[in-house]
Amino acid sequence: MTITALFPAPKVQFSDSTGTPLSGGKVYFYEPGTVTPKDTYSDYDGLVANANPVILDSRGEAVIRLNGRYDVIVKDSGDSTIYTYDDVIASLDSLNVTHTSGGAAGTVSAKFDNIDSVYINAADEDVLPSNSSAVNTAALNALRTKMLADSSRHWIIYFQKGEYAAEHGRWMWGIDKLTVIGYGASFRNSEANNEPYDVDSIPCVSNQSLFRDYAYGTFSDVKEDGYLIDTSTPGALTVTCSTASEAGNFSAGDKAVVYGFDQQFTGMPPNARYFEYRTVVSADSGTGIVTLDKVLRNKYRSD
Repeated sequence: MTITALFPAPKVQFSDSTGTPLSGGKVYFYEPGTVTPKDTYSDYDGLVANANPVILDSRGEAVIRLNGRYDVIVKDSGDSTIYTYDDVIASLDSLNVTHTSGGAAGTVSAKFDNIDSVYINAADEDVLPSNSSAVNTAALNALRTKMLADSSRHWIIYFQKGEYAAEHGRWMWGIDKLTVIGYGASFRNSEANNEPYDVDSIPCVSNQSLFRDYAYGTFSDVKEDGYLIDTSTPGALTVTCSTASEAGNFSAGDKAVVYGFDQQFTGMPPNARYFEYRTVVSADSGTGIVTLDKVLRNKYRSD
């Protein structure tokens, strides 16, 4: 497998607002949202950590290799802040990628944002533009099974240029960490019996809605239409089910969506103007209170 990338700058250069290189400037790196310093590196393998701050040379340059996400503060040699960047992320093109010993053909492993990542060439999984729809469907189903078996990994799938026919577009359902690279690739759903507005007619579906399970189109017995809640306010960390016992349908760790102002009025999933994805921390069927992992941005009315 060959994956190409743009030529990266061996050194990064910083300048002030006039375009003058920051000779002797200082670049600070932190864990996102904190003031905890985070290492950058000067070598490919991430074994030689830079000083923090990184001190720029007379041209305002330095070799800086990243691992994951950072908040960045750039200062001049006199410690005056020039600018700040929040949530800077290492490019996929700059990853340290090595062949997996004993792995399948075309499979390579890497670290991306401290998550084990696996590159897979779709062609090595027998997914090819020249294949029949039936062959690609079977191969994509097998690929999905492989990814589901190890949900802790970040899967990165490379598709070569061309059109891929398959009998459904659901091979990505349930995969939590997935990146698809396919410049010049397209997908065609060959299923002849699909209705025009059926999800099964979509050539490539990244995931089902929160109101379905991750089976191939099977509705869950609960949470299909959601549950009414009392009026909530911005900044609230809880919502209260209007029927208290319905909070018992939620458990810690469940993914949930709080939404309001359904603009579609029919069909699933709801087409809401205001919505927020959250994780359930706890739920009390006696009080109806469901505690969420993050505060709400919007107000949601009971009516």
